[in-house]
Amino acid sequence: MAILLSLFLVAAGFVLEALGLLFLIAAAGRPHRLLVAVAALGGGAICIGNGVRKLRAAKRRQPGPIADEILAEARRRSGAVSEVDLRALLGDRWELAQPVLGQLVATGICRREARSEGAAYLFSELQPRLAVRRCKYCSAELPFAEELVSCPKCGGLLQTSVERAESQSGDYRMDE
Repeated sequence: MAILLSLFLVAAGFVLEALGLLFLIAAAGRPHRLLVAVAALGGGAICIGNGVRKLRAAKRRQPGPIADEILAEARRRSGAVSEVDLRALLGDRWELAQPVLGQLVATGICRREARSEGAAYLFSELQPRLAVRRCKYCSAELPFAEELVSCPKCGGLLQTSVERAESQSGDYRMDE
């Protein structure tokens, strides 16, 4: 409904602008026509401005832009964003964001996790990945700085893999 109202305002603004231009062209020294032209041009500008502002506000309340904002915040926070952070980000649109978050959880894009400081949403695809060298047998984690072919503890084979850093305490944040 808000989108229709804003589109109506923009359309009415263009009609007023056209009438204002028409009266401006037809003014030819008649002050009353010039006054009507200025009023129509001013009213048209006000209608277009308000219509565009209302259209932008209505679009920000749609599920798509809300999901985009949530994903951008999760990307900025290395794949883990708390409910408190989302409330601060979205403000009065928080109630509209809850079904969007439910949809993100249902589709597997993120998962909701209860924490002592409140709920958090974890986006595993956005979390940092770490290269890890481990022994295949004793699971010892070994540094990359050393040129090793076998485990110094048990002599087992070493495997290098890439793992997601899903730390509860935020030890692996990319921005620190």
